Amino acid sequence: MIRRLVSRQAPASNAIMLIAWFYGAIQIEKIHPLETGLFRYKFRRDRRPGLPIEAIWKFYPKYAVESVVKLAKWGRLYARLRAIYVRAKKDPKKLEYMDLAMTPVTDDEDLEMFHTPSAPAFLAQEHRRQHAHEHAAVA
Repeated sequence: MIRRLVSRQAPASNAIMLIAWFYGAIQIEKIHPLETGLFRYKFRRDRRPGLPIEAIWKFYPKYAVESVVKLAKWGRLYARLRAIYVRAKKDPKKLEYMDLAMTPVTDDEDLEMFHTPSAPAFLAQEHRRQHAHEHAAVA
């Protein structure tokens, strides 16, 4: 993804943060990305019913160590993604990068998706949108 962004000269800073956030939430925090942040709040008295409340002297040092370890993992993940970005940015052939998703469709390819009933409707909608955009630019 990062090589694709660099090859299209798109800003990658936001993409790097989103990749880190979504990947890190799953791999580091083990929760859904929309339920996480940089710090995960935990409270000593928030326990499942039937489980004993941990002692203060045991809970807070464990929570502090866990937080520091997770922040280090977040930092390492961001540094790794940033290194990939810098390597891709310095590549002299960065603008030549091409993958299957970026490969233009040729005339000799007979792709099924262009022969569905919804394809002509989509093309008509795109032509109307382009036509409206051209007229708005003239006005």
